[in-house]
Amino acid sequence: APDALIDTTLSEPKPDVKPETTPEIKPDVKPDVKPDVKPESAPPTAAQSIRVVEDFGHKTYFISGVPVHFPFQPYPSQLGMMSHMLRALNSAQNTMIESPTGSGKSLALLCAVLAWRQSFEAKHRLILANVQQTIRKYAEHNSMAFVGQLLTASLDDDYADFPFRREAPKPADTPMSADSDITLDELMAEDLSHVMPDIEPAVKTDPAPNITVCATAFSHVPNPDAEVAPATNLSSPSQLTMALFYMPETVQFILDQAKTSPPQGLSAAEIDELRDYSQNAAHVKTIPRIYFGTRTHKQVSQLVDELRRKTPYRLRSAVLGSRTQTCINRKVKKSGSVDEECRKLVDDSLCAPHRAYRKLLAHQKLQREGDLEIWDLEDIESLGKETHACPYFAARELASSANLVFCPYNYILDPGVRASAGVELEGNVVILDEAHNVENAARDSGSLELTDEQLNVIAIECRMMVDRGTLANEHQAVETLTTTLFNWLRGSDHPYEYLEFDSQTAVWPRSEESLDALLERIMLSPRFVSRLRSAYSVIEGYIKDVRSRKERLRREEDYQVVWKPNEEEEEEEEEEEEDTRHLSAGSMRLLEQLLRVLGHLAPDSPFRQDYRVACIRKSKFQPAQADEAAGAKRRPRKRRKIASDLPASECVNVLAFWALNPGVVFSEIAAQARTIVLTSGTLSPLDSYASELQVKFSSTLEASHVISSQRFRALTVECGSSGELLEGKYKNVDLLTFQDDVGHAIADIVARSPDGMLVFVPSYSL
Repeated sequence: APDALIDTTLSEPKPDVKPETTPEIKPDVKPDVKPDVKPESAPPTAAQSIRVVEDFGHKTYFISGVPVHFPFQPYPSQLGMMSHMLRALNSAQNTMIESPTGSGKSLALLCAVLAWRQSFEAKHRLILANVQQTIRKYAEHNSMAFVGQLLTASLDDDYADFPFRREAPKPADTPMSADSDITLDELMAEDLSHVMPDIEPAVKTDPAPNITVCATAFSHVPNPDAEVAPATNLSSPSQLTMALFYMPETVQFILDQAKTSPPQGLSAAEIDELRDYSQNAAHVKTIPRIYFGTRTHKQVSQLVDELRRKTPYRLRSAVLGSRTQTCINRKVKKSGSVDEECRKLVDDSLCAPHRAYRKLLAHQKLQREGDLEIWDLEDIESLGKETHACPYFAARELASSANLVFCPYNYILDPGVRASAGVELEGNVVILDEAHNVENAARDSGSLELTDEQLNVIAIECRMMVDRGTLANEHQAVETLTTTLFNWLRGSDHPYEYLEFDSQTAVWPRSEESLDALLERIMLSPRFVSRLRSAYSVIEGYIKDVRSRKERLRREEDYQVVWKPNEEEEEEEEEEEEDTRHLSAGSMRLLEQLLRVLGHLAPDSPFRQDYRVACIRKSKFQPAQADEAAGAKRRPRKRRKIASDLPASECVNVLAFWALNPGVVFSEIAAQARTIVLTSGTLSPLDSYASELQVKFSSTLEASHVISSQRFRALTVECGSSGELLEGKYKNVDLLTFQDDVGHAIADIVARSPDGMLVFVPSYSL
């Protein structure tokens, strides 16, 4: 367990910290959650796990063994949040934190998680340095000839699943003269020196007083009475370098040898150190990336502003945004679909900002200590306009190497968006602010709606590919499915049961037809889904090959100028265009989403019962018309025809797959992430919320609200300045008189209560 790698030594509380003022922390740790979590001992309160060190007027709060630099005197609720969060991060557990709006939640979360990552990185380097020194010591007294087997294993196809498999290091292109005295071993050692540079370990001697370093696993005091065999340098420099390059495998080899006899030159404490490293290699080999998600881009901007102005932490950060927000190509922005037009131009290498997006990556303002070291979408968009480079692709590239990534949380919840944006959750930390919306967002991410128009577009594209003879069998399978669904949606025999003014809906399973029977009838049975999945895989591989060929040809055109007769050039361009046509990115994305949902509907899926399939028929909008009612002016409202009165061709027909369980999506995220932190001002009741997400939260924090009853007042405004009743009903909300009365009432209250208000306009009696 990763606790072995973290210093969780807690100091005594300071006299000026009052435990009774901190929020109540409710641990919910089960004995079977983690083997190293001890349920019989209650966790310390926030005050008991905090000590304060002041240096030159700046305060550092040591919370759960992590030094946290906080710009202000923290509120008790902030101390409670940081303490709770750091214990969850140290033990790689999930946690849920409720803290009222206005309590400084965002700043506390940022400072705590960035301090933890900084501490984790320092301990990570220290652990690796200790293990490297132990391997060097082993090499002085033992032969390292076994590294040849590691190299063979990395190149052998039979070892495809070999742990920590890497590409073999390549020899440098260093010219050698015939009379050179350098040996092969020295050359390999010089070539591989960049792979594992020497790091001076910090725990091979007695640590400084009052400092605890890796207390549980990697600190040991050398036994002066232990007999150590004299060094014999049995290993060559190249063997030692290879052993350091394949460090996890080398450690395992030494541990296997220690089972029979202690290796020469190593003490029992050093063997234990290697054993702890091997058991926790999954947590040691990488430093977690932090994904900080919130509901909207505006809230993302607020988080970036908090990080930039209020915290002392500076690290590589990035913000993920959509093409619509960051595109600077005027032609694309004027198109009906920014996403589709962007993909089309990028595929054909016709977007000049995309070809130049790498200029942003090396821009001085985005570098360390630059003016935009911590940037937001507006910043990189402005910089992209100055340099005529694409901010969208630059932001994605920067996010791939960032330590902290901000994004709206649909980039984390939606599997399709997550894959497209390159968000990697495996072993990383996920923080979701404003998490009271996560439940609905997860349901939406697990659902899918396909219109008849979208299905028709896919069918037409597949028919064109079949006519050209390109992967005819695969495209024919996709065309058959989409045509079947299109015809079924436009049929007139659907048993609509939910009738509304502008829509009709039929939902399966039904008493007269099961979900399996419906899927069989519309060609979505497991047998056909398997065939569709195979066809999609082949088409996807073909598209990747086409794009790589386009990229290669584009690069050749950039570096070569070939003069040809006009007729020959035109014929080659036409032939090349024929060879590079494929299904659009939008069609492929819809097929990928359909296959993912159908995977949850498979007979062996645990979420099979959590889906409903629906056929929806909606009327299309008619042109907006002005209207007047009750002698008052009314703002125009769009009118619709009743769906039941229209033929299918004049309606929008939708095939919907509704996920009723947010755990369909969220359980997958929890299985990958190292730690998930959910925070909001309104998460209660916490137990039921956790059960809805189907994720185990080892602990929860429920804080009291900060506004006292003496400073709060609830009012009901029955009528406005005109004397009319303020009823927010459908027939009234567009009346200018109603809107003016509401506006005057709010303005009057604000003048008397400038410190804040929350307004509801109900459409029913309270």
